[in-house]
Amino acid sequence: MKNKQVEERLFEAIKHTQSDQLEKIMLDAKEAQVLPKVVEETKQKKHYFGWGLAGLAAIMVFALSFFLFQNLQQQNVDATIYLDVNPSVEIQVNQKDKVLDVIPVNEDGRIIIGDMNFKNSDLNVTVNALIGSMVRNGYLSELKNSVLISVDTNDKSRAEVLENKLTREIDGVLQESALQGAILSQAIDDAAAIQEKANTYHISNGKAKLIEEITNNTYHEFEDLVDLSINDLNLIAKNKTNIHSQGEASQTGYIGEEAALTSAINYFNVNRNEVTMKEMDFDYENGVMVYEVEFYVGNNKYEADVNASTGAIVKTDVEMNDRKQNNNQAPVVAPTIQPTPTQKPRPSNNQTQTNVTITMDGAIDIALNHAGLARNNIYDLDAELERNVYEVSFKAGGYEYDYDIDATTGEIRYHKVEYDD
Repeated sequence: MKNKQVEERLFEAIKHTQSDQLEKIMLDAKEAQVLPKVVEETKQKKHYFGWGLAGLAAIMVFALSFFLFQNLQQQNVDATIYLDVNPSVEIQVNQKDKVLDVIPVNEDGRIIIGDMNFKNSDLNVTVNALIGSMVRNGYLSELKNSVLISVDTNDKSRAEVLENKLTREIDGVLQESALQGAILSQAIDDAAAIQEKANTYHISNGKAKLIEEITNNTYHEFEDLVDLSINDLNLIAKNKTNIHSQGEASQTGYIGEEAALTSAINYFNVNRNEVTMKEMDFDYENGVMVYEVEFYVGNNKYEADVNASTGAIVKTDVEMNDRKQNNNQAPVVAPTIQPTPTQKPRPSNNQTQTNVTITMDGAIDIALNHAGLARNNIYDLDAELERNVYEVSFKAGGYEYDYDIDATTGEIRYHKVEYDD
């Protein structure tokens, strides 16, 4: 190749390089002493001047290409990190954990970023500043102390390293702010599907991934949980997902587990000293956060969903398994089996549970009186309050009884008797 052709190609390579990148490349080349070495070697071989010039040009092209490649690599997004509390932000970093961009996902995210410019900052410095801003602006507090870290990268081992690194960094920031944080972390391994849901519901990819994990392990629908904060999602997710978790989500904004248990015990009118095997979980029912309370008295199991903010009973269920049979009881008379309605009437889905004036025991008594039975005649008693209707069922004398009783009026809306086979 002639010297002129080499020079022309070198010129073209330089011409297509951005001015700021070229300046950096030449500076890097100078610091690495690439060009002085080439010039010196060329001088020592004067009798090969023609070839030396071509070699110099070729090496310069190689050097420029190498440094240009290195520069472009530093501009490529290697991992995307989502931080969610209620503010949601997206952080893009290169292979060396230098920040390329910080993007607000929602308006609250825009508030915490403010006028801060994180370009070319270290990732830990950026995260420190963002979490600090969330604390100062009241998004992270004793009421809501949960943070979600989500890492999207093709390298699983790098995702794990970033999760651990950021968990330590955020925990340190919260401790400096005298907050006991609850930190969730996860890797996003199905980015395309998650991106679609995030776009549909206008949330971050990280929050979309967390909600999907919860719905995969519960009966909830995705859209039901979209408006919940990360703290509430953390309360629901406990013991229901495999997401990495550190610390306890705050319950400070709710009545507390002891008050929820007391509310359930008082509703069922049982002796607190006889209560055993208590279980308590958070959940979301009919638009409110609830404590799911479960306990036993003898062999009978009692369940109640208690409004986490007010202590009101949202839903109940009882399984009576104690069969205290009276040996002198009269035999159960076979009922007259009447035609059963072809379709059981159901309350409207948008009907809220209000104006409950009939207790569960009262509803059971209404059903038993209608069936002409006493409590010591029956077994497998089950009662549940659902949208202002008590669903009561029990067995006696080879028959199965089902009742729907209005929780406000005591009216029997539906009943069925059939052979217990």
